[in-house]
Amino acid sequence: MVAASSSERILALRPSPRRGIRLAVNYSAAAAHLVQTGRADIDLFKCPDRVSLLREARRQRPVYVHFPLYAGRRMGGITDLDAVAERLAQTGTPYVNAYLDPQVMPQAGLVSGMFDAIQRTVRDVEGLVARFGAARVVVENVPYYKECSMHESLAAEPALIRQVVEETGCGLQLNLAHARRAARSMAMDERRYLSLLPVAALRVLHVTGMPSHAGQARDPRPMTDADWNLFDWVADRMLEGTWGFPSVLALDYGGVGGWFAARTDEAVLACQIACLDQAARRLAEETAPTTRSRGYVPAHREADGGGGT
Repeated sequence: MVAASSSERILALRPSPRRGIRLAVNYSAAAAHLVQTGRADIDLFKCPDRVSLLREARRQRPVYVHFPLYAGRRMGGITDLDAVAERLAQTGTPYVNAYLDPQVMPQAGLVSGMFDAIQRTVRDVEGLVARFGAARVVVENVPYYKECSMHESLAAEPALIRQVVEETGCGLQLNLAHARRAARSMAMDERRYLSLLPVAALRVLHVTGMPSHAGQARDPRPMTDADWNLFDWVADRMLEGTWGFPSVLALDYGGVGGWFAARTDEAVLACQIACLDQAARRLAEETAPTTRSRGYVPAHREADGGGGT
């Protein structure tokens, strides 16, 4: 069966309150204009840790900071936690995020080097947990590209991600596009790969289009039918109770600066936000006690009366 397009999803889904889910989008001039003109309904702007940008974004919506923290890197651990604490207090950002990026020392043997990298990663996250508490720390999966050295393959291993979450008690900030990219590079089925992650600890979900190669890693890419289909599958897992339920659902399309601005299409962004808004509303509706048994029905299934494959 053919998945519904983004525009069809907007028409097919009925609005309902987003109970328990805050919808966020990367801050950009396009996103700000959509909110200002009433063409986008979001709860938060997701912003990099830049004071001027945070001040600008907060004129329209609350913000949450996406911190540039990396756990497991060779050159030093995560430092300057006082600055992180200050930003949390200033903005009300719900979580401290860190990318899992274990790096093996080049002079170390393979086994001992991997062991040291894993332990270094755990220690870095433990430092965040000790300062901010496990309930407020989330770790994010990085994209792994087999054709380049942006991140080492160890960073994408589900066992590594599970170990960090289990040993530290932190939560998972799952980036679906990163997971799709890692699964493809590792020649694994996407859904199998996701099922191996510590998804019961899911607290934040990031969605965007998947880059087709490393050269597009930083390009803002809208979600395609393949991305929406995977999101629908994830939503089903949440409602089954096998996955955790995120308190923040963030669209990673768009950004600031001339390079990002030139590649952010406002019309595309408006459509993507509307689709995700309706998906969040439907998830909230289906988790209400009176409707929980119905299950999540995305637009392309609802158009068929809930049937089909």
